[in-house]
Amino acid sequence: MSVSGSLRKVTIAGPTYNAFGDVNISKTGSRFEIEHIPTSGNAVKKMTKRVEVIENVVLDLDSTQREDVKAVSERTDFYVMSIELANGDVYTATGSINYDTFESEENRSAVSMMAQNGWTLFAA
Repeated sequence: MSVSGSLRKVTIAGPTYNAFGDVNISKTGSRFEIEHIPTSGNAVKKMTKRVEVIENVVLDLDSTQREDVKAVSERTDFYVMSIELANGDVYTATGSINYDTFESEENRSAVSMMAQNGWTLFAA
């Protein structure tokens, strides 16, 4: 039986951060956007490579950590990042993040994690 659900932890450019357990992240399903182009004969399959993104990653950060994550998001280089899911699966990639939002009511900081060359799964 497969276990699904929340994040256990998130690592971005070295430090590991606490993730909120009640969030539902979303991950790009495949590395390609596929479309079929009609022709006078059979349709042609067009595959366009796209960036694999993990969105809605919500972190519990103190003020110092928020500034650190903001600084990392503004870097021009790529860095190692990973997420660990509730079932123990770990996805890791080299890439960068967008620091999307900070909500003060519940101290939630949302980031999007973009892989340079896709995410690698290390299954539990």
